Amino acid sequence: MNKTISKIRLYHATQLCDFETYLECGGVLCREELEEANPKFTKFFSDEKDKANNNWNRTFGNFSDFGARFANFKGNVIPNAYGPICMVFNLGLVEKLSDFQATKISVATDGYKPESHFIPFSELPSHFEETQSGVFPIKTSSAMEFSCANRRVGFEHVAYIIVDAIHYNGRLLPDIITQKVNSMGLSIKVLPRKMKNTEEKQAILSELLLWAAALEGKLLDDNEKLENSVPDSLREWLQGLNPKGRGILA
Repeated sequence: MNKTISKIRLYHATQLCDFETYLECGGVLCREELEEANPKFTKFFSDEKDKANNNWNRTFGNFSDFGARFANFKGNVIPNAYGPICMVFNLGLVEKLSDFQATKISVATDGYKPESHFIPFSELPSHFEETQSGVFPIKTSSAMEFSCANRRVGFEHVAYIIVDAIHYNGRLLPDIITQKVNSMGLSIKVLPRKMKNTEEKQAILSELLLWAAALEGKLLDDNEKLENSVPDSLREWLQGLNPKGRGILA
């Protein structure tokens, strides 16, 4: 096993309703399995493209904790668009997954080109650097994505779960997740995310979670501006994002 590859962390973030389905099914699911298990799963604008490109039955994730940037930096920074619940997998999982593939950007991105963005497995270590804290993607590879042919990646491969420390229906989300994990007999540590400017960011994330739950998995109308659908409490913050940030959040 390559030493660098054995130290690579994999991440998968999701919304609460999808996480509950994962718990019921025993692991992180590909989109096809998720849709079958929960008709009200969180929809993505890229779903039809994934189906057309035969990616619907593959399980996806990232090489970075996208939520950390919003938690630690000021300015034009967006939360993790995939959701406030981030599962962090055990080291060494890369070589255990079936047909593991890595790309420089998401395969659902409009500009994705296999000949330019696909990363051969032998070249994967060159996209990482080792620090005292572990192995992390280099700056130019921070948007990398992975996928595998496993339709379900079991919770036995999850090292811990990072949950945004926000309120949902009067309770802290990390407490909700801890209770749900424990009720399934899983021994997985749930860690509340540490944030700077805590109160301001908690308010934004809490509103985003409520908004996502209210949509019940439905996509916004393609002809409807995002600004017309968000709660009033988020409108000013959303307008402060650049067009790229708003696009990612959508």
